[in-house]
Amino acid sequence: MLSIFFWEGTIVPVYAAPNACEAVQSRVRILKETLKKTTNKKAAARIQTELNKLSKDQARLCKKQPSVKLQQQKTGKVAKPQQQKAGRTTKPQQQKAGKVTRSQQQKAPRLAVESSGGRVAAAPAGSSRKKSVPGKKVIQRPQIIDQQVQAVNDESSLRMLKQPAGAKTIPVTGHLLLAGGNTSTFYGKVRQELTYTILETFVGNLIVSGPPGQEEYTLRTLSTEINVEKFGGQVCSKYAGSPPKCTQWQKIDLWQVPDSEIPPGRAAGVVSLTSDARGVMLRVDVPVVEFGSSANIESYRSGCSQTYRETISRKEFTQWFRRSKIELKRKVGKTMPNCSPDTTLTLVMEFKRK
Repeated sequence: MLSIFFWEGTIVPVYAAPNACEAVQSRVRILKETLKKTTNKKAAARIQTELNKLSKDQARLCKKQPSVKLQQQKTGKVAKPQQQKAGRTTKPQQQKAGKVTRSQQQKAPRLAVESSGGRVAAAPAGSSRKKSVPGKKVIQRPQIIDQQVQAVNDESSLRMLKQPAGAKTIPVTGHLLLAGGNTSTFYGKVRQELTYTILETFVGNLIVSGPPGQEEYTLRTLSTEINVEKFGGQVCSKYAGSPPKCTQWQKIDLWQVPDSEIPPGRAAGVVSLTSDARGVMLRVDVPVVEFGSSANIESYRSGCSQTYRETISRKEFTQWFRRSKIELKRKVGKTMPNCSPDTTLTLVMEFKRK
């Protein structure tokens, strides 16, 4: 938890237990990654100065918490008698442990810092990025999607889902693009402003059931990657006068995807479709991205991280389905909270029909 108070016109962050130590540690990690990427000597000097200051805060705030090494020793003492009792670790157990390690690597947040040249450099993300074959554009379909295909083709599963055995499953690929921003104020003055373009790719299955002319549609999707195409903004770091007026700004030059948004955390429901007598209901869950400045330890979540809904007529959806492609672009600034008025949401989906 991070609180803020004003001291002689300057914003001073106050760390409150129990998350104070974790906040400082997280900030130290971000700054170290930023320091590796930056080529600007002045920026590097500022980052190093803050790292030196944070190291003292880290020692003070984290001294009462048990260290990772002590926790590992404690865990080792508990695990050792179990290993002696069970004997050698079996091969399946080793394979299971390896899967857990890879899953943890996939959840590592991706950081990006805007370099002096204006380009965005992304920090390593472990194994979260997809590997592609040179010269070929490969879209990897998660295992859960393949399991859904098997479930649809299995008659017993279809009876449980109350779907007819003749249902068809059509692979879907797509992406959504959110271009917008948000602004916060203090005493009627702009305190923080942010603009961004967020891209999320996904794969899925469109399940079509029912006789011709009376088809029912259900779409299930999985996120494959979240990326920030471009971003920019600033936050006020110093106020003066009465009423307060900003006299110093800090540039927003960092972004990361929260663990909850990184697959498999954000596993399902990116885009979904269901049909009934009214038409085809479209639902889009916009991803969340955290932004920050290399000059402070605060984080600013993207606005517009809400759910967009729209009902499409069966006639219009049938036309899209026949073209094997859906392209939607909507202005959502007035319908979704915490969005700038000119925010747009673009959805593109392609049906891989045989």
